[in-house]
Amino acid sequence: DGKVKVLDFGLAKIEGQSRLTDDGSTVGTVAYMSPEQLRGEQVDQRSDLFSLGVLLYDMVTGRKPFQGEHRAAVSYSILNEEPEPLARFKADVPDELQRIVGKLLRKDKDTRYQTAGGVLSDLEALKRTEASPEASRMTRLRKRIISSLIGVLVIAAAIVGYLATRSGEQTAATGEEDRVMIAVLPFDNMGPAEDEYFADGITEEITARLASIHGLGVIARTSILQYEDTQKSIQQIGDELHVDYILEGTVRWQHSAGGPSQVRVTPQLIRVTDATHTWAHIYDEPMTEVFDVQTDIAMSVTEELNVTLLEPDRQSVEARPTDNIEAYDYYLRGRDYSIGSRDVNDLRIAEDMLKKAIEVDPKFSDAWAVLASVHSRLYWLAADRTQERLAMSEEAVHKAAELNPNAFTTRMSLGYHYYHAELDYDRALEQFEKAKEIQPGSMDAYAAIGYVKRRQGEWDECLRNMTQALELDPRSSELTYEIGETMVDLERYEEAEQYLDRALDLAPDHPSPYFWKIQMYVLSARLGKARAVFDAAPYSPMFQALAEPRLWFLERKFDRALETVRSAQVPAFSTHFYHIPIAEMMAYTYLAMGEPDHALAWFDSSRVQVEALIASEPSDPRYYSALGVAYAGLGRKEDAIREGKRGADMMPVSRESKQGPPRREELARIYVLVGEYDEAIDELEYLLSIPASPVRAPLLRIDPTWDPLRDHPRFQQLLEQYNQ
Repeated sequence: DGKVKVLDFGLAKIEGQSRLTDDGSTVGTVAYMSPEQLRGEQVDQRSDLFSLGVLLYDMVTGRKPFQGEHRAAVSYSILNEEPEPLARFKADVPDELQRIVGKLLRKDKDTRYQTAGGVLSDLEALKRTEASPEASRMTRLRKRIISSLIGVLVIAAAIVGYLATRSGEQTAATGEEDRVMIAVLPFDNMGPAEDEYFADGITEEITARLASIHGLGVIARTSILQYEDTQKSIQQIGDELHVDYILEGTVRWQHSAGGPSQVRVTPQLIRVTDATHTWAHIYDEPMTEVFDVQTDIAMSVTEELNVTLLEPDRQSVEARPTDNIEAYDYYLRGRDYSIGSRDVNDLRIAEDMLKKAIEVDPKFSDAWAVLASVHSRLYWLAADRTQERLAMSEEAVHKAAELNPNAFTTRMSLGYHYYHAELDYDRALEQFEKAKEIQPGSMDAYAAIGYVKRRQGEWDECLRNMTQALELDPRSSELTYEIGETMVDLERYEEAEQYLDRALDLAPDHPSPYFWKIQMYVLSARLGKARAVFDAAPYSPMFQALAEPRLWFLERKFDRALETVRSAQVPAFSTHFYHIPIAEMMAYTYLAMGEPDHALAWFDSSRVQVEALIASEPSDPRYYSALGVAYAGLGRKEDAIREGKRGADMMPVSRESKQGPPRREELARIYVLVGEYDEAIDELEYLLSIPASPVRAPLLRIDPTWDPLRDHPRFQQLLEQYNQ
């Protein structure tokens, strides 16, 4: 009737008070409480979504889903009873609406909607369906129900999202409940094009200094770079990045052959709400004073924003990385190539530049730290898995720690050395936590903690830290797809798709979101969708080597699979999860075609390649798993099982929740090839029960790899158990 009604969303706990009602009672309105809240368990946004489901049920039917004459009876109903169908109380309710409300009211929070955005997407899809010509006879009441629910969801999504980001848990995690958000846009290079790296370096140094200040949240570099040469207004940028202030400026480096070079920096601080310039300055100084310029800019911004500067913050802001400008120049060049790069050529150029910086100034701790990160990343990306590379990483990181143990770059490089080079996750976390204390407004430490938590199988903590990092780097394609990848690992495909699509919107040429979308569709046996994603993906030799042959193989078009494998431009599909020789892929395809002699020859080719790799890099568990598969294909049963178990033992799931499952999957394939079907099913049963598994029941149903198990009663029972 056009009247506004204020509905009861339940009581919030007031900070500093232990309870709001009688001693021993639960805070809130019982009829809206989730099962986990009634049980006194830890709650998150999914509890809010259960309460939202109660509200929507009430809006549609005019009654609560869980009934009782007193508090205890209502609690029992919530914990043990299923609500009556919507259609019992309101005619013409769409089946899809029943599914949506039912999913909101699931008692197991892991099978409930995970975000309000997912609910909203489903309701909007329902609205589009009901608005189609086929649904033109839909009743006026039915249209009103759906439109009203979508209106409520828009409000509720905002409220739930706001509460999630402002909750006590988040505040405790960040320690920055009321921090001012600022974005430092890329300073324009007013000099020749070859000085672009210098302007980028100045921007990055000022950003790092501001990020070290408690009370400031600073948007990360990857989001900022998208606004280089932008035509967007300050308000548009501020809205997209959710910041209060923007710092922009220009840089000109005037080179001089006969005397000291000059640097001219003109920063401007702008308030987003009204695009007012609240502070500006012109610095025209000798190049030797560039660090003082960076410090003064950070201090002036802090003063203008009325942010209290603690003594540790002041020390970080005033720190001088080196007194040698030539070393600093090499350092900026090296860091420019290294930041966030997974390209091996970029990393090797960065290595050369950083080594030159250290030659000029052997006490340049930041150069040692970034060099250590380059070494550990080359090892992690399997570009160089030698003991020599490990030793170089260790030497560089310990040199950085010796020179400046409390620098942010030192703590981050130590963390990544323990993470990437040694897989010592406890020590890595210790370093990343210390880095977060040094630069609380930087996303890097939050992201690193999230990545490590994922490797440890602490999935909730992983997502919490990654989400916090994304708030500080909201336009990062990499962070967005990493969250999407994690959702795939957890079989939360609806949310995974949203994040991966968002990542592709941000960076359409980035191959990783395409890979994980294909993986998601393959795991759920939606091969048509996987094929469509592959067709839209940019060309990449490594990507092409696995994705296309695998799709043809799963579609049982083996001639096409052979054709695409033969055209592969790499000797193996190699990531830090798998090393799959092209020869192994050929062998499997010939096996599926019923040509064992051809398969035998290719398994032997795979054996030769992998044995050579083990001889040069004996510490890599991927190679032992691949060797076990090759031996199994050759009929060397005992050797195959031994090597497969060795790979699994070197990288157990208990130690590594991402690299461990592939070793167990390859062990299962070994057991199938040597005819030990019960052992293979044991492995598959375990893999189906854990996150980040490379096999899921829908995939097992169609993958020719597992054809020898089709008639096995235990295999059939296993698939039935996971029938969805």
